[in-house]
Amino acid sequence: MKLRYVRSVFLGVVIGAAGSKRSATARALFRYRFFDKYFNLDPTRSGIRQANNPDQLAMLSAEEISFNTTGYFYVYVTNESPTDVSFDNLLIKHYPGFLLQENHYYPFGLLNKALSSDEQKGFHQRYGFNGKEFENGLDWRVNDFGARMYDPVLGRWGSVDPLSHAYANASPYVFVLNNPINAIDPDGRRVYFIGGANNDRDGWNYINRWRSSFASAGVNDFVRINASQGKAGDIMFTNLYRNSGTEQEYRTRKDPGEGSYREYTGRELPVNNTMINRTVETYKQHLANNQLKDGEQLNMAGYSYGSVLQAQVALKLANGGVEVDNLILIGSPISDNSDLFKQLSGNKNIKNIIRIDIPNDKFSNPGTSMEYILGGWQNRNENGPHFDLARPGIESDKRIQQAVDQIKNNGVKN
Repeated sequence: MKLRYVRSVFLGVVIGAAGSKRSATARALFRYRFFDKYFNLDPTRSGIRQANNPDQLAMLSAEEISFNTTGYFYVYVTNESPTDVSFDNLLIKHYPGFLLQENHYYPFGLLNKALSSDEQKGFHQRYGFNGKEFENGLDWRVNDFGARMYDPVLGRWGSVDPLSHAYANASPYVFVLNNPINAIDPDGRRVYFIGGANNDRDGWNYINRWRSSFASAGVNDFVRINASQGKAGDIMFTNLYRNSGTEQEYRTRKDPGEGSYREYTGRELPVNNTMINRTVETYKQHLANNQLKDGEQLNMAGYSYGSVLQAQVALKLANGGVEVDNLILIGSPISDNSDLFKQLSGNKNIKNIIRIDIPNDKFSNPGTSMEYILGGWQNRNENGPHFDLARPGIESDKRIQQAVDQIKNNGVKN
């Protein structure tokens, strides 16, 4: 793909009250910048043009720019002076790349040959419907979904669904319950995500930006768990439950003449908290209604407060016999030295723990209680490093995508 941009600029002169010119020179700029899919600036495809002479028409143009990678291209104009500037006559010429193949499908995946075409004879992209490979061996036209083969002519699987017992009212060969417009057949790419304190209610939209980054990495089944008690309640929860998955048992004693008092029994019991218990039930219900298929992972991710809640929920699920493939702790105030982390890493049903610690953030994996307290002061406003994976902006989006790539490299399946 190639683009060409031309911008004409007229630098006007502003006349002051006494008739004197306020400025004879304006800093009128035409900028264009290209960022790759990780939001790294590519200076070879970026540039700036400036008009300097007042009262003249200046043609600001960029040469042809070729793009052979996925990314983001920004074009904008600015006037960095008090002098009036008029921008007009934007011309964009787009030269698209050569079209090799165009595919159109019927809802169940059969190729619509009337609308499809192979512009380059002899070339055929094998990955088509739902991104699955098309197999044509022995003239058996099927899509390879990994565990099973799918016949788009019949709209049926070639073998029995291993979870057909969960759908007694449907054929074991049926594809997406005969509803291809509104349903997909997941194939091992599920992530449950809980955001930080206040559940992304500050307008940053970072949970959906995490969703987009997971999707761009091939992890499409992103399930947001809405679990919050408000900002103050979530912070209090973090303070209380970031250190251990158990709590001391107390009983009330009454002695004649001394009144009643609480006495430690010497026993440690699993934590009993309404938010944790409610979220555990949410998981159980969702997993019952959307059962994991053969080879599909159970991935649980949480940011900050969300990581503490996910850790406590994962521990209860694991103690109940549920296998958690990956527990992902993002910017987590759970310390590696804490009893909670040891309980998580020592549980046979929690297969893998992935930490995404934010650089220079005292809240992320604090070594001591004092460091955790200092993290509160360090992150008292939105400029603190704890928000580097949530704050709006290109730089944060870049960090989020890098974190998702790290998560994939450490165990989450594509």
